[in-house]
Amino acid sequence: MLVPIDPDEIAKTRIELEFEAGDKVILNAGALVERKNIHLLVEALEYLPPHYKLMLMGDGDSAYLGRINGIIADKKLKNRVIMVGYTPYPQIPIAYQAADLFVLPSDFEGLPKVVTESLACGTPVLASGFKMEEDIKGIEYLEELSVEYIAKRINDMIENPITVDIHKVSSI
Repeated sequence: MLVPIDPDEIAKTRIELEFEAGDKVILNAGALVERKNIHLLVEALEYLPPHYKLMLMGDGDSAYLGRINGIIADKKLKNRVIMVGYTPYPQIPIAYQAADLFVLPSDFEGLPKVVTESLACGTPVLASGFKMEEDIKGIEYLEELSVEYIAKRINDMIENPITVDIHKVSSI
């Protein structure tokens, strides 16, 4: 279910997903396509501490996946990027619940379902490509799409966690 879980469950889930106790988990879910700028998110890991891990959940076109895998190899990030591919719907909440932050550095979006799913699980969101009409505590926006800026904002949000207004999300 797309709901928050308690800290003990989060710790248990992270162990099952093979994360280490001190890891900070950044999540991106959805189609891995060029306009979503996943390559920038992968490159941002270079500017973040080594215990920051990126979980990518979803499929993409083979050319773009090749580009992402090339960046991972070139920058020696294999132990920091977990690509889980297609995930059956009943298992999707597990990733959101285990994450410290959901990041979507997209060029353009409508209202992404992945954003509301993350918020419903109590996981804050850092995103671009859209703006919600109403402010919701738990979502912040990327004002630019440079690797260094994305890394800085990720670090800021993980080091200074914000809470999600679950009640407001449930009314969306």
